[in-house]
Amino acid sequence: VKSWSASFTKSEVEQACSDAGVKIQNVESIEIGEKGDSGRAATLKINEQDVSAPSFRIQIGANKLKSTLIDDIKVEGDTITFTGKGYGHGVGMSQWGAYQMAESGSNAEAIVEYYFPGVDIVEMW
Repeated sequence: VKSWSASFTKSEVEQACSDAGVKIQNVESIEIGEKGDSGRAATLKINEQDVSAPSFRIQIGANKLKSTLIDDIKVEGDTITFTGKGYGHGVGMSQWGAYQMAESGSNAEAIVEYYFPGVDIVEMW
């Protein structure tokens, strides 16, 4: 997914935080906290409290908040809107990326070596 946008109410965000193990009341501020090496949010700062971004994503709905590769978060009234890119957890092989490589002429071995550098591909039978 090249880019996406997902909106939630403050009560949905508060419930997702609670389900992720952090009690938040009356969301006043939300921003990206720490980022990992991939650029994905590792934590969100909600009312100055750290919330695990991957746990929050699962609790709020991974089909709505498509990834933790978040570009922006806006709070407008009772609505919180996240914008970002990608779809998934960012670990392993992207199905769409592999598909695009195959469409561009890469063979299976090249695709596997791209996503898993240093891997040895051997015939087992």
